[in-house]
Amino acid sequence: MEIDPQKVFSPEKAYLSPKKETSARRNLIHLLSPTKNSVAAYPRSPSKTILEGTSKPSLTLPFKYRYLAEIFRAIDTVSQILYNRKETITFRKLKPAVEEMLKRNLLEKHIAQIKCAYPGAFTFTQEKLKVFGTGMKQEKWELVITPNIGNAEHMNSEILLERRRKLFNILLDKVKDYHQEFLTTLDPPMNIAKDKITRWHPEFDIERVPDIDTDTLPQPPQEEKFTTGREVLEKAKQLFNCNTRMEQALQKLQQSKEANATIVKDEQSNEAPCSVLKGIPKALLEKVRQRQAAKALLSMTRSADKEKEVLMYSRLPEIARLTRNLFVSEKKGVLPLDTVVEKLESGKCATTALYNVVNYTTPLMHVHTYATNPACNTHWDSPVASRGRGYMQFIQIA
Repeated sequence: MEIDPQKVFSPEKAYLSPKKETSARRNLIHLLSPTKNSVAAYPRSPSKTILEGTSKPSLTLPFKYRYLAEIFRAIDTVSQILYNRKETITFRKLKPAVEEMLKRNLLEKHIAQIKCAYPGAFTFTQEKLKVFGTGMKQEKWELVITPNIGNAEHMNSEILLERRRKLFNILLDKVKDYHQEFLTTLDPPMNIAKDKITRWHPEFDIERVPDIDTDTLPQPPQEEKFTTGREVLEKAKQLFNCNTRMEQALQKLQQSKEANATIVKDEQSNEAPCSVLKGIPKALLEKVRQRQAAKALLSMTRSADKEKEVLMYSRLPEIARLTRNLFVSEKKGVLPLDTVVEKLESGKCATTALYNVVNYTTPLMHVHTYATNPACNTHWDSPVASRGRGYMQFIQIA
């Protein structure tokens, strides 16, 4: 018996999926997807907007500007803690905390640079505050730094971020200005809007930009310091203006003492020359004074030529002595004038070395001069010319 197996078919579906027509051609140029045309675009994600606003820009700052921004961040961080505690923020408190964060020194120069770059960040004042921890009550002038945060009661992270971004934009604008100046110096010059710059020029040396200027910080007032009791009393007199009868009497006594002291000094100065000139007649002193006055008047009214003539005659005895010694050593009565002048000039005498001997020979021949021996008269005759040469004659009168 043969049994034919029957093929089992699955039940037909009530709804069948549409079949694609192979004969139909799709218009790939004009046919668009219905979903892209009908559905509107979703709004931009807010997370992407925040990310673009806080992302790091491609324009970098020089190291000194980045270092100043880091100092500002550290100062803001420490100021946030002190401000939220309602404490007075002073430079003495900020310095160790900021140096501990940065591992570098904090100077007043950095504070002055921040004030110049970002004037509205802090308010700087000088206040006299008590210094604790010294074992004694003491008040000292200190630089007080107050952050400007508007009407906010506390400094939160949003305020810190906003202040950091503002300082960064200020520093970036400064560098952009220097970059614009550099572009104008190129050949040919370039003119690009600052907001369209995304990279610095390859030849622009960013590390050579000028430093940020410093602004003046408030200085403590100059206080008077008294070192002696007299200064304290004078200051008290100025404050209270005490002009009593006792003070007037003391002032008069002091003035009288000073007047007596000056009189005594004048008397002592007048008595000193009297003791030196004691025993000398007054007529002789008066004659000496008159002679000195006449000599001073003559020296003040004497002409230059007359001064030279007086100087020459004052040195003439020394020249006469040297000339006589020359004739004695040569053992001659007549010598050529050139030889006499040469011998006198060759001698290492101060008189003949500094002055020309020729200027003295002419008056020497017309003046009778006593040599070293007073008993012997020495006379030089007038110059004699023979064969175009001048001679000097030595005559000794016993």
